[in-house]
Amino acid sequence: MTERSHYRGALLLGTLLTLMSTLASAQEKPEYLLTHGQTKEKSAPRAPCPTPTAPEQPVSPPSEWDFKLRFGSVFQLSSNSNVIGKGNGTSRSIGADVHGEANWARQRHEVRNRLDVNVVFIKTPNTSGWVSATDSLELENIYQYRALPWTGPFTRVGMSTSMFIGRDLRVNSVQYQLPDGSLSEAKTELRLNDPLRPFTLLQTVGGFFNPVREQEFDLDFRGGLGAREIFADGQLGVRDDNDTPGIVEIVELRSYVQAGIELIGMSRGILFEKKLQYFFGGEFLLPLLRSQPDERSAFALLDKRVRLGLAYQIAAWATLLYEIRLVHQPQLLDRYQIQNSFGFKASYSVL
Repeated sequence: MTERSHYRGALLLGTLLTLMSTLASAQEKPEYLLTHGQTKEKSAPRAPCPTPTAPEQPVSPPSEWDFKLRFGSVFQLSSNSNVIGKGNGTSRSIGADVHGEANWARQRHEVRNRLDVNVVFIKTPNTSGWVSATDSLELENIYQYRALPWTGPFTRVGMSTSMFIGRDLRVNSVQYQLPDGSLSEAKTELRLNDPLRPFTLLQTVGGFFNPVREQEFDLDFRGGLGAREIFADGQLGVRDDNDTPGIVEIVELRSYVQAGIELIGMSRGILFEKKLQYFFGGEFLLPLLRSQPDERSAFALLDKRVRLGLAYQIAAWATLLYEIRLVHQPQLLDRYQIQNSFGFKASYSVL
């Protein structure tokens, strides 16, 4: 082996020894050593990936408006043949009613708007055609401010009238004594009023007292200054005298204006899991001011309107109804006008 080969081998051996010595010294340094605790330490669990969630939808505030609209209808067919006290023939009746509300409320302010339409047409063997037996149209607007939850000021405007020609209907033929004293020929009906007559406007300003506001029983009183304008010139009314059988006395109606102290009381509620609804109310106006001269006292001319209604729901679309209305307007017609009705109604609520 030559001298150069020995030199190369010695150089390679020295290089390897130097490298091994460097690695050994590096392992002995503390910064390169793991402690016992570090060797036993478990690796921290990875945080789960966040699950994406849908963005929250903004919650709409409750509407300040509340709308209601309901339609109802009724049809009845009856036939008599040789029935004691009844005329032979077929009688038919068809009726419809509409009830609508548009109410608004914000904080202590409330506005109530109401529409009621009720009409029943009948056709009997004694009538010449279809005639209206019940016919009414009512509109009302009430504003009230709840200074306290149960009381505050209010205002009201409203109107009431009939929409179609009004007639007096009789089962047997009678003679009508007209306002000029003459007698008509024997007949079973007489035209009394034109469409939209008589027409009544109502206004009230005052305060309300609502001590109970429960679903089962809501009690409300209103009072203040009231005024009424009645448009009835040229219309007729029945003032029958029981001492003159076979003759029906007819009087002519006049327009007039009244103003005075008004009191309104009403209660309503829903019972038996919303099966039964009831309403009872009355309006009374003491006329201290009158456009037509009258020798009677204000108490004798007290204007009265009373109404009682019951509705029992036998199905979602079917309701049994009972209602009685009493109206006494002494300066228009000094007779109690009473409407008493019971029936079955199929209804549909749009809103």
